[in-house]
Amino acid sequence: MCSERTELRRYIMNYHKTHSIDAGDDIELDDNDFFNINGAVDMNINDALQEYTQLSDVVSINAILDKVYQVGTIKQQYMFMCLLRGMDFERIGNIFGISDKAVRVQINKLLDVLLGD
Repeated sequence: MCSERTELRRYIMNYHKTHSIDAGDDIELDDNDFFNINGAVDMNINDALQEYTQLSDVVSINAILDKVYQVGTIKQQYMFMCLLRGMDFERIGNIFGISDKAVRVQINKLLDVLLGD
């Protein structure tokens, strides 16, 4: 159980390093470009694989977020979003007017519920 919580925490704490929470720009594609299989592709295979991995991570984090919204308190939900944005426990504590230790307690409670304990 402890290792599952550790892995989930690591995933959440590192999410911001490879993913942006902000809405990104959509790529404008003309219908002719979209359905043209003979044209050159602007993306190499490594970029395509990285994009696929990021999309898989987004699906995973969305599933976690759904559960956070179902079981977490409003305060825990906001703390969770702060973690996804890369804030540390001390910064989150300053925002909520509590100690970093109290933030850890709240996040651990949330993770325990997410993991089914």
